Amino acid sequence: MKFLLCGASVVAVTVAAAPSFAHHSVAQMNLEAMVTKADRVFMGRVVDMTESRVAAGGGELPATTFTVVVSESFKGQYEVIKGKRFAKLTMLGTRKQFLTNTHPIHDFPVLKMGEEYILAVAPAGPSGLTSMMGWAQGCFLVTGKGGDKVALNGVNNAQLFRGMSRTLPANPAVDVDQLTTLIRAIVGGDQ
Repeated sequence: MKFLLCGASVVAVTVAAAPSFAHHSVAQMNLEAMVTKADRVFMGRVVDMTESRVAAGGGELPATTFTVVVSESFKGQYEVIKGKRFAKLTMLGTRKQFLTNTHPIHDFPVLKMGEEYILAVAPAGPSGLTSMMGWAQGCFLVTGKGGDKVALNGVNNAQLFRGMSRTLPANPAVDVDQLTTLIRAIVGGDQ
């Protein structure tokens, strides 16, 4: 019975929230807005994911906590263990949904074990749940090696530099060194 009530709570919250989470209702954000409004902005690799539950709305929701080893921090506070920085992100959804890329909310950022990302993380809500700024917009998958790394967010970098005075070439991927330089400038107020 408890399982059914929890399941019903998840379905009710997801269905009730679905119209506001639809593809076109997520506010389009440029890089400057994402970085400025984010609680944390960093580059790192996902090293662990653990399923849990969080209390919300008088019930419990499934959540997955991602542990990311931070290779470069641009903004925010991080846990330091044995000289390494770590970020923990608790997001709505089961571990299976993230592993199989079947998250029920369209454009929700899906992190993968072992992958490297540049993340603009929204402030956590009262339940401790968080996500990326603009959902998939603030989640950049980093691919390539050495000086040939590129970053591509979950919306193919669409409108990433719209309205900004300083932009970068996007094909649609953006050179990681150029992107991180621009992020540092935004955080430092040099944009």
